[in-house]
Amino acid sequence: MKYNSSIPLSTCQKCLQSIFNPDTVHEFCGEREITDVLLFKRGARFSLVEFNKALSLVGLTLMLFAFLPQFASQNKELLWISMNSLWIHSAYSMYQFYGYSPKKLMSEPKIKQASVVFGQLSHASLIAGFFGFISPAALLWSSTIAGISHFWTMEVDYKYRLQVRPYAYLPFVLAAAVVGYQFVYL
Repeated sequence: MKYNSSIPLSTCQKCLQSIFNPDTVHEFCGEREITDVLLFKRGARFSLVEFNKALSLVGLTLMLFAFLPQFASQNKELLWISMNSLWIHSAYSMYQFYGYSPKKLMSEPKIKQASVVFGQLSHASLIAGFFGFISPAALLWSSTIAGISHFWTMEVDYKYRLQVRPYAYLPFVLAAAVVGYQFVYL
């Protein structure tokens, strides 16, 4: 096998293990996939699903940043962007995966059904908290727990292993920081 020096090295272990096979280099970490998504090389459906995943991560991550003290002055703006991102994510997901059909959703495994419930609970708490119907503490705890629960239950495989790219672990780190801050400083 010949090394293709035109492909940049990556710190992704799976990419490093396959460095001498140019057809597989960067498939795991997504360096090739990003051009496929942006240029719709694998079709509109594939690109829209990938955009939807990114939108969900943006929404969850911004929600968690909003609860950290370093972002207190931008709390409302971050929550607003998060809420809107997650509304779009939810609407597209319900269309793409369930065709807006409760019957189709109910045929999914119980863990995926629970995931949708967690997502809706997180939405409800975001709306209630943003518009002042629940306390900031209730907003923080309910949306963090429900949001992270939704993400984990939606992305876990049948062996209960999380199937996400490395950068998608950020919301778990942020959730730990949010919860840790509440216990240590409040």
